[in-house]
Amino acid sequence: MTGADYIEGGLYLLHQGQHAEAVACFEGAIEAGVDCAEAWYHKGRCLASLARTAEAAECFEASLALDAEHPEVWAGKGHALMHLGRCEEALDSFDRARAIDSADPEGWHDMGLCLQRLDRLDEALTCHSRAIELESDYLIAYNERGEIYLRQGRLDEAVAEFDRLIELDPDYTEAYKNRALALCAAGDCERALTDANEAIALREKYAEGYHARGQVWAELGKHRRAIADYHRAIALYWDDEEELPVAYYHLAVSYFRRGRARGALEAVRVAQGLGYSCDEAFLDELKEALPPGTFGQE
Repeated sequence: MTGADYIEGGLYLLHQGQHAEAVACFEGAIEAGVDCAEAWYHKGRCLASLARTAEAAECFEASLALDAEHPEVWAGKGHALMHLGRCEEALDSFDRARAIDSADPEGWHDMGLCLQRLDRLDEALTCHSRAIELESDYLIAYNERGEIYLRQGRLDEAVAEFDRLIELDPDYTEAYKNRALALCAAGDCERALTDANEAIALREKYAEGYHARGQVWAELGKHRRAIADYHRAIALYWDDEEELPVAYYHLAVSYFRRGRARGALEAVRVAQGLGYSCDEAFLDELKEALPPGTFGQE
């Protein structure tokens, strides 16, 4: 097989979702010494899909060493670095992609995502707004902009953003989930419950939908129902390193409010074991409710 054959075969396998097999094809192209920049890029894409993120970043870097003029390769490197927690480096990669093609809304959206990770929320808002200026129905940018408003406590603006997104796409599941959280934070729990139910109806096995509905039930003081939804979310979140510990912490709070301090302790230990920083005031309350010395026991 020629290098071109390897690339053609690899792309076919990649599009079929056979990423491990595709990697072998792209390695064949690299060994053949033909179109190596492209082969390194596609190998990186496959490795990223296989959650071999550090290797993917190395492949994107190898591709860029041969040809640094393709924004999608800089973006691929940026996403890999962001997943590795190297957000400052990722930001530089996204900036390089944007410099090559400043009219691509996805490039501005990528910058916005990275800035959100760095808690540079106003700059992230500017990037998502620019993506929308370039493409008025760039739905994910509306969603990210709404999430930033929610994080900033600008609840009316958050609700309005999710309203606009739902008008553009009535089946956009995340918009209902996020609007539920915004409405809940604003004290409108009945409407929030309606939105959380709609999110789950649109996507049955939607961990974030159950998690959001659990938060609404908790806000309403219905902790038994909240606990049930948190358990559903946890079962679906099993490989989500960011959301799983948060769900365990919320579960702990609802257990505690139901008078089940030992259940709360177990959930707190899981959350902390997953790296979550629990609220100190809540931990103090929990310690007070447990027999002396219980909290510190393994």
